[in-house]
This record gives sequence, C-alpha cells and structure tokens, in this order.
Amino acid sequence: MAESLTAKTLTDSGCVVDDCVATQRKALFVGFKVYTLNDLHPDRSEPSNFDVDIRRFLHLLELFRDDPKNYNGIRIYFATCLDEAGSPGVPAGQEGHLSLIMVPTVQNGSDPIGGIDDPDAYYHLFGNCPPLPDAGIRTNWLQHFAQDRRPYLIDDGRMITRSQNFSETTCLWYPMVTIEGDGDEDEGMIAVLQKAIHDNPNPPPHFFTVEYGCFIKDGEDSTLFRYFQLTILFEIHDDSKKHGQERSIFLGSTRVNFHALGDIDTGMPCPPASTCPPK
Repeated sequence: MAESLTAKTLTDSGCVVDDCVATQRKALFVGFKVYTLNDLHPDRSEPSNFDVDIRRFLHLLELFRDDPKNYNGIRIYFATCLDEAGSPGVPAGQEGHLSLIMVPTVQNGSDPIGGIDDPDAYYHLFGNCPPLPDAGIRTNWLQHFAQDRRPYLIDDGRMITRSQNFSETTCLWYPMVTIEGDGDEDEGMIAVLQKAIHDNPNPPPHFFTVEYGCFIKDGEDSTLFRYFQLTILFEIHDDSKKHGQERSIFLGSTRVNFHALGDIDTGMPCPPASTCPPK
C-alpha cells in the first residue's frame, strides 16, 4: 500500500516547494502581473490558476518516464490562447488567456540542461491535458504570448524591479529526476501524485491546480533566478478532515544540482529565459 501523502518522506522530497516561498510567488502574480494582463483584455479577468486532471497529468508523467526515447526532462512554454471564440484547440472561456504547452525533451549531446523538444508529444497543460499535434495552433499561441503579452510584461517588470535588464520567462524546464526521483531517498513528482491519489481516491475537480507565480527576492530565488519573472507551481489541495484543515502541497524542483548552476526550483527558466525559441 502506498504511503500517506503526509508521510515524512513527502516533507523531505526534493520536488516539494516550501509553503512560504510558494505563497509569496503566487502573491506576486496576483498582486502585480495579473493587472497588466487584465489591461490587455479588459472584458475578462485573467485567472491566477486553473484545474488539471491529476490522474491524466500523472499518466503523462509516467509515459514520459517510460518512453524508449529516454527523455531527460519536460519543457513548459508560456503561451496565450487566441482571442476569438471557437478558435481551434481553445477551451471555452480561455480565449485570450495565459496558457501553457508541455513537451518532453531529449538530451542535446553532452549538455544535461534543456534538451530538444519531441515534435510528436506536445500537450496543452489544462484540464485533461489534450495533445496539441497541430503545429499551427502551437505557433499561434506562442506568438500571441511573445508578441502581444510578453512585451508588456517586460515593461511592467522593468518598472517593478527598477532594472532595464529585466526579461520575462518564455519557458520552464524540469529535469527528469524531478519527475521520477533519484531512485534513492529523494522522491519525484510521480510518487507524490500517486500518494495524493491514494489518499484521495475520488478527488474533486479542484484537487489539483496549476498556479501562476513570480520568483521572489528572498532565499534561493535571489541567487538562482531573476526576481519577478514568471513561473508556475503545481498545487495539491488536500481538504480531507483527517488533516483538520486544507493542506496545500506545492510541487516543483528544489534539490537538483547541475554543476555551477546550483539548485533548480519550480522549473528553470530555459537559459537564458528570453531566448527560448518557440517550436
């Protein structure tokens, strides 16, 4: 039987992000970036999170782990759904909103960081995570973000950080060890998600969400990432009565060392964050 989600091994897991750090990241997005995004489509408010089917997401991570192509990680692109209702691939109500495209990567030569997107395995990280096989849809969404959202977020970031060198994230990359664990003491996302489902065999729709956030000034963020750049968190909302109150678990990557790059936390902005080319 799987261990409980509240087991000590979960607390020690390298894919779990500190509650305080996660809360501060979420607050930065809600307190600042969301207003910039709202101004770009004033007829509808930008959500700060969205529901994802935890079983489907887990299934995809397991597929990536077991694929014979030997993936080395997962890249998640920031995108924006087209504004027009009925646009191909756009879920109802998501027109003009920030969105995410997920794709596994294959190691590029001897470089352990990043990797090359698998052109046959793009997914819309939303709801039940449907595949996005149409290159035209992906390109349109990525360009919509790059041309119609990102420049305004950069201007806003330069004002908030008081740095003309501010550059907004285009994508995040998660190493495979974050997904599957290290096979020793450090568990990966797959094991944590399995425990969450074991503890909640019939999870409600809002049980698992993706949260938008920004890197903060303090702690490891201050040495690893540029303050105020976009990031995301995977949040498990456990409101079962045995815990007394809702306990959120935030997933990312916190203990993976890549030589001089240090720890990678909640996805690494594809270095450099401003130059990840849309695929």
